[in-house]
Amino acid sequence: MIPNDVFGPLIDVLIPGDGDRWPSASEALSTCETLFTDLGVADHDWLAPLAAAVAALPTADRPARMADAEAAAPEAFGRMLAALYRSYYTAPSVRAVVTAVAEAGPREPSPLIDPGLVARVVATRAGARRL
Repeated sequence: MIPNDVFGPLIDVLIPGDGDRWPSASEALSTCETLFTDLGVADHDWLAPLAAAVAALPTADRPARMADAEAAAPEAFGRMLAALYRSYYTAPSVRAVVTAVAEAGPREPSPLIDPGLVARVVATRAGARRL
């Protein structure tokens, strides 16, 4: 497994946080273990040298290195990015922010919403993730 101090700079390029409400990926994922359980051995072998290379670069040069990695291995990069998003948005600190944002929304019904359409979407589970 890649240590968090090496992997943190890589995931922070992808999810840097806003320094205020949203945590960076390395802050939200105190351990990268959940991220690695979603990835196969081949992805680990691809990711370890990339993480070390990104960590060794100055902060300003890291996004360009990540763009090169995405161009060189788009499938592996996509799997890593999907696993990162799943891990990040299920982390307790990020879920707390999502809840706060949702709770801050308006409570009154919107005149722009058609209740009949909403009822049909709910009844048919349209848009629900299917495995």
